[in-house]
Amino acid sequence: MIEVDVTQEDINNGEQGKYRICPIALAVNRKLTNHYCGVTPYDIFLYKKDTNGFVTCLDVPNKVTDFMLDFDTEKEVKPFKFNLDTRGYDL
Repeated sequence: MIEVDVTQEDINNGEQGKYRICPIALAVNRKLTNHYCGVTPYDIFLYKKDTNGFVTCLDVPNKVTDFMLDFDTEKEVKPFKFNLDTRGYDL
């Protein structure tokens, strides 16, 4: 498990509807520095930086889905933390 902290800075710098630069992606990229990620409301896709090869697709917790849908529809969102289940993956 990896704890991801979505900060106010991530929210301020994130862009709506941009799967690689939304607040969740910014927070995950900061935590997993050897990967790029793309985020949908339901999945996080990880790519290794040195090869840009696809690594895995991880499910996101419901609160991430709720946050993304609110953020993308211009509702107020606040910083939060979530756990990303990476067990079984060599990250």
